[in-house]
Amino acid sequence: MSDRHPDENGWASAAESWIKNMDGPDHFQRQRVIDPVFDARIRALAPTSALEVGCGEGRYCRKLQDLGCDVTGLDPVEALVDAAKRRDPAGTYVTGFSEDLPFADDSFDLVYSVMVLGNVNDLQAAISQMARVVKPGGQVLIIERTSFATASFASKPRTCEQTGQKLNVISNYLKPRQYDFRWGDLHTRNWHRPLSAYMQAFLAAGLTLTRFDEPRPTSGSSADVWAYMNLPSVMTMEWEKH
Repeated sequence: MSDRHPDENGWASAAESWIKNMDGPDHFQRQRVIDPVFDARIRALAPTSALEVGCGEGRYCRKLQDLGCDVTGLDPVEALVDAAKRRDPAGTYVTGFSEDLPFADDSFDLVYSVMVLGNVNDLQAAISQMARVVKPGGQVLIIERTSFATASFASKPRTCEQTGQKLNVISNYLKPRQYDFRWGDLHTRNWHRPLSAYMQAFLAAGLTLTRFDEPRPTSGSSADVWAYMNLPSVMTMEWEKH
């Protein structure tokens, strides 16, 4: 993996924009959906050691540290790892790819990723690595975009002829493919994969599904909640290693 380039899907170029967006005061999906379910599951699992795969600027690592967990953050983008270290000088952050984790077998109580697997080129390799480094009896926690949402992002948009409203179109659901993702001035290449691709990869890694959910927003404006309920974009999975 030494010849891998951290900007292969645009994330090194997008690092500054990502940090700015994460530091923003209002982010409906993060604040109303992702953070509440992450906080609840971390408290329920109560790990003493954890690895975050794709830690970005380290916000979720800091959450675990506040609960007394010994957590390591990994990201392939050096600028994001540097930003995490600046925010948390005492923390442990390393540069590396999810498909080739630089850790020994059976190292962590919990391995988790938050909205990361949709950016990974080799899904099976990444999941196999996560399964390798989690301890027997440990959990792999995944918070990821739903496959319905990524199929919509990867489909050609359409507009209602009567109202002019942008429509959520889903096409070629079963076909894995990359698509351009834009969020303000952030531009990356992400993956759409059907739910079966995730399930088959985790099962092939020898893990057992213990929890699955599509969480609802905890609050928010009626317009934001309605838009989210119409096309939910977050799913959570927990897999156990035996």
